Amino acid sequence: MRAHLSSFSLLLLCMLTCCAQLQAPETQDFQFTRSFYNAAIYENSPAWSYLRSEVKMGIILSQSISWDIEYNIVSGDYEGLFEAEKYVLGDFCFLRIHTMGESSNILNREIKDNYTLSVSAKASGGLNASTKVSVQVMDMNDLRPLFSPTTYTITVPESTPLGSSVAQVTATDADIGSNGEFYYFFRTLVEEFAVHPTSGIIYLTAKPNADENTKAELEVLAVDRGMKVYENSGVSSTAKVMINIIRVNEFSPTLNVVALVPSLTDKEPVYALVTVEDLDDGPNGEIEWVCIIEGDPLEQFVLKRAPHGNDYMLKMSEPADWSTFSYAFNLTFQAKDRGIPPKFSNTPILQLSRSSWRLVTVNIDDVNDNSPQFSLESYTAVVQENTAIGTEVIQIVASDIDLDHNGEIFYTLLTSTPLFIINSATGWVYVSGQLDRETLSDITLKIEARDKAEIGNQKFTVTTLKVYLEDLNDCPPMFIPKIYRCHVLEDIPVGTVITWLQTHDPDLGLAGRVNYFLTNDFNGTFKVNMESGALKVAKELDFEKQHFYNLSVVAEDCDFSTQLHSFSYVEVEVVDVNENFNEPNFSEFAVKATVKENSRLGTSVVQVTAKDNDKGRDGLLRYSIKTGSGLGRFFIDEETGVIYTSSILDCERQDSYWLTIYATDQGVVPFSTSIEVYVQVEDVNDNAPLTSEPIYHPYVLENSPKDVSVVRVQANDPDITSFANHLTYRITAGNPQNFFTINSKKGLITTTSRKLDREQQAEHFLEVTITDGSGVSRQSTVWVIVHIQDVNDNTPEFPQRVYCIRLPERDQNKRGDPVYRVFAYDWDEGPNAELTYSIVDGNEDGTYFIDPKTAMVYSRKMVSAGAYDVLTIKATDNGIPQKWSTVQLCVEWIRKPLPLPQALQFMVSSYNFTIAENAKVFENVGTIFVQQTETPLWFYIIGGISHEMFYIPQIYNARNCTSSTVKGNYDGAFDIQRGMGTIVLVKTLDAENQSLYNLTVQVTDGTNTATTQVHIRVLDCNDNTPVISQPVYQVSVLENTQVNTEILHIKATDNDELAKLSYSIHGSVDLVSMRMFRIDVGTGVLYTADVLDYETCTQHILTIMVKDQEFPYYRDLARIIVTIEDSNDQSPIFTQTVYDGVVTDSAFLGIPIVQVSALDRDTGRNKELVYSLNQVGL
Repeated sequence: MRAHLSSFSLLLLCMLTCCAQLQAPETQDFQFTRSFYNAAIYENSPAWSYLRSEVKMGIILSQSISWDIEYNIVSGDYEGLFEAEKYVLGDFCFLRIHTMGESSNILNREIKDNYTLSVSAKASGGLNASTKVSVQVMDMNDLRPLFSPTTYTITVPESTPLGSSVAQVTATDADIGSNGEFYYFFRTLVEEFAVHPTSGIIYLTAKPNADENTKAELEVLAVDRGMKVYENSGVSSTAKVMINIIRVNEFSPTLNVVALVPSLTDKEPVYALVTVEDLDDGPNGEIEWVCIIEGDPLEQFVLKRAPHGNDYMLKMSEPADWSTFSYAFNLTFQAKDRGIPPKFSNTPILQLSRSSWRLVTVNIDDVNDNSPQFSLESYTAVVQENTAIGTEVIQIVASDIDLDHNGEIFYTLLTSTPLFIINSATGWVYVSGQLDRETLSDITLKIEARDKAEIGNQKFTVTTLKVYLEDLNDCPPMFIPKIYRCHVLEDIPVGTVITWLQTHDPDLGLAGRVNYFLTNDFNGTFKVNMESGALKVAKELDFEKQHFYNLSVVAEDCDFSTQLHSFSYVEVEVVDVNENFNEPNFSEFAVKATVKENSRLGTSVVQVTAKDNDKGRDGLLRYSIKTGSGLGRFFIDEETGVIYTSSILDCERQDSYWLTIYATDQGVVPFSTSIEVYVQVEDVNDNAPLTSEPIYHPYVLENSPKDVSVVRVQANDPDITSFANHLTYRITAGNPQNFFTINSKKGLITTTSRKLDREQQAEHFLEVTITDGSGVSRQSTVWVIVHIQDVNDNTPEFPQRVYCIRLPERDQNKRGDPVYRVFAYDWDEGPNAELTYSIVDGNEDGTYFIDPKTAMVYSRKMVSAGAYDVLTIKATDNGIPQKWSTVQLCVEWIRKPLPLPQALQFMVSSYNFTIAENAKVFENVGTIFVQQTETPLWFYIIGGISHEMFYIPQIYNARNCTSSTVKGNYDGAFDIQRGMGTIVLVKTLDAENQSLYNLTVQVTDGTNTATTQVHIRVLDCNDNTPVISQPVYQVSVLENTQVNTEILHIKATDNDELAKLSYSIHGSVDLVSMRMFRIDVGTGVLYTADVLDYETCTQHILTIMVKDQEFPYYRDLARIIVTIEDSNDQSPIFTQTVYDGVVTDSAFLGIPIVQVSALDRDTGRNKELVYSLNQVGL
């Protein structure tokens, strides 16, 4: 077990040792963090401007090796624009590249926008490393937009529909991104036209009047969006647009022919009235001619113009020849205007029948042989919509030349309609339903005229009546849509059309023509064209002043007699544009900060501050932690830039952190900049020294000279600063006689001039205290049990120098029986205490022999009374060198005494004695008594087969003459002294092996015998050390395990009888661990005493002690390594509370808008994150 503990101790010491031996630097350690970096810099940057990179460029420094690094640009900079330099902070050597101060060249993106620099790094010891840096030259707004061409000439007919595009101007800007964006606008605002700010398309917003102005000259500007339009920045160009407005023959002439029935008395009958109308103005509205284009091949009819207006009368130029047209003339009329190009009218047809203009008198007896004849082939009527029901529309007239009933006519409306009815007798058509031109603009009715013949079949004729509904202004204009919503960039130029108002009015003429007005224009901020509905920006917008307008608009028709109107609203949301011209800037690119370990949550670490020269929210900065090894360990106040701790820091776990802090302004297109923060965690003396083993068991020879090494107590302090380098070792207990001393710096225990004597003290229990640092120091204690190894420094020792015994004579039967046992004891142990016995003098005749192991002397021959022998017996140990001693055994042989007249009898039938197991050899156990007698007596222990285990002391007196042992059934650890029968211990006891001895003791006077029982109980002493079942326990526990949860059962054993063990936590590496656990003092069960947190501490190392409860106190120690397992107890935390994204109206599906990031301080799968949108709203 101790061997296993030593192996673990070496492993643990290796794990905890912070200071490694210096080794030669390896090439693979000297390298850039990346083989390729991306960096950026603005064109036209002044000298000593540094490249910016999203990641740290450079080399991580080894903690154990000092490198003097030099950076150089070896290729890619052929113009000599850049220079590399180093900057060391913490464990990182930054690669910084800046523009050259003496170079006459400047960066120009339009000439070259990217450089690839090869950078080398050299360090002492011949170390080399290389990397590449891709330098992106970023655009500055240093170029203005240019028109191509710069002059445009277009023709616009005055009939062009409102809202039509009439031209497009084009300009380009060599800058990119927002710097290449620009607006088009007119230098002088005009009512008739508007230009789209980004496409350059020019729209017609008001009807041009060629009578007032036939030419227009517009000046269009293209201005960078990066600058305010109203500022004279000079970053603009102009183009001229020449517009020629021409008249257009828009309308065709309209002819209307009305048939007339001339009187027979008219000298120049008029058969029809032809009216022509043209809505154009000027020559386009003048009628060049009106003529008959078909149906009069003989030119029998002629059109003569009326004295006033555009009315023409149809007359006959000569009498008609009905032989050619026996039934009727079908005359087709057409008119032509004087427009360019000319337009022709519609072609109405007039049918003239003979009956319509000649009266014939016939005297014939009537037969119903004629059908009724309508006065016209077809009828046309015009009636206003909304005419009241019952109003007369037109009278249909038919005639029948038959007489009486055959000539009487009644009328029927054949078309089924609820809108009209006809009087069957008079032929008058009446309104019978609600008329609505917008629903039905005209209707054709079929009307039948039938005679009333009573004999034969009735005759009938069918004609058509087409009724046109004349429009009334009964419909107000309706906005399409009902409410307008538009988003307008705050920097759009004045005069830009933001929307077109549209309405629907089904009325005709002026009643259907709509004008638009604003009822609130916000002090002239907006204006609308009355005719086209083009809503324009009339003043510059400012999102910061007002970002929402609700305009009330009204649409009115132009029928001023019965004018109708409607209302709508235009919701204008002003969209903030990028007026963010300045980037935030930190005065330094990297800073160092310090914070003490174990600082409470929310401890302020450092404040970083950036500046932004923009105003308003474009200059309002928000700070965030984007990347770095300290993510989750720190948080930053978004407004102040103060960095705070968000967890308990442990210098021993990680002594430094990097944070990449971003300062981002709140512009629509935000700018950001970053700074690297190196946080050094200052060590606090919060860890007690930890020894390599929980308990030491060294061995040293007794009698060792001064300065012999016993053991080196090896300890380590996890603290990484000078506390761990200044450990002090002291022996604070167990060394009152100063047998040992310890090197206070190295922990080496050595012997002193005081001689160690194993026989006096076989083990020394030393308490060693290790203290770190100074001031508020931490200390721990460890037990060093020094085991003293035996040296053969003791001579075998006989209890007496001379043994004199008297034995009764022996006959032949007694030859070979034991004579006496001369036992010696050696206070050494092991081979040094193993003795060999021999008779070296007084046995020349060979009467005696001795067992070399048991020291039992035997007789070989019959011995008669009166013999007296003096034997010299030698005891030699097996040590190196061997030691020996001698003793004399005087044997007097006497005659066998006369038997006693009375029987021998012990005073009591049995004896009970107790003796401690740690009793010394030769110590008295107890005394037994025989009833008074004058005869010499001999006592024997009957039983026992291991005679070498016992020693029988001899005390001569007149009463008891001898004692001896005989073969029996017991081990014979005791014998009896002559006289009163004193039992003496002759061998060390061990209660754990045997705690009870039952001896049968016999007494004899040579003839009679008596026996008694002796019970000896060996009392247990605390002579065994408790032993923990294993030197190291390892257990894993989930964090957040409930308090008082059993996590481990430490088991220990003690061979002592009735041993009571108590358990305690002796120490820990981190003092915090002492309060995280508790151990049951009686059972050794380890419980949690507080809530465990994986993120705070992943491992606790405890030292557990078990000790017994009797003096002298023995103890054992073991290590417990408690590994904390992560549970999903940490919620993800977003690195920012607010994320701003920008998306344009033209963005396509799937385009990235903004990236959010979060972190989880758990480990493994518990830290894997899945992102989702909980709510989407616009």
